[in-house]
Amino acid sequence: MKIFLFLYPIREYVDACLDQTFFLQNGYKPERFGRLIDARYRKRSYNIVWVLFSDQQDVTKPDLSQISEIFQIKQGDQIISCGVSFELHCSKWIYPDPKGILSHLPDGIEELAVGGFHQWDCVDKIARCAYDNGTPTRVDEDTTQFFFHITSTEGQIPFIRRRSTLRKSFARFGEHWVELARKSRKAKPWFEQLT
Repeated sequence: MKIFLFLYPIREYVDACLDQTFFLQNGYKPERFGRLIDARYRKRSYNIVWVLFSDQQDVTKPDLSQISEIFQIKQGDQIISCGVSFELHCSKWIYPDPKGILSHLPDGIEELAVGGFHQWDCVDKIARCAYDNGTPTRVDEDTTQFFFHITSTEGQIPFIRRRSTLRKSFARFGEHWVELARKSRKAKPWFEQLT
């Protein structure tokens, strides 16, 4: 079984990304994010699992009121609660337990692709935990908050990438940045590696 796990498809995070980029000013449509996930994962027989912050009254239930309209949650997708409300996360900096989130997934995953908000925080923590537990795991950086930045700076992200553009992205800042990225990613094999 292959799973695409998306962390926190909520309006607050999407709105923050749209406020900080030239995404809309360049005529790009945020709904393409959902279509990208559909093309890369749903149409390629991945099970889609959406992780939401918890309802304030019952942490076992996801808070469905926060879902951003740019994501298409479809029948057959799984929605799980992370065990922490958004309010508690923001006010007390309480983070969801990665093991708790991953416990909702079935055993015997042949591949876990992870996307969502935020790549170097929650996405990284979940991917590390899954990888450390022996699950073949990778982060799809096009399906993190960098979807907005990459689209704004490089144009529409192809639904299916035939080759990586990561090195090119870092190289425009100089070889020093390429080397820094290479070193930092080497310790995180769930991220795309720079050669």
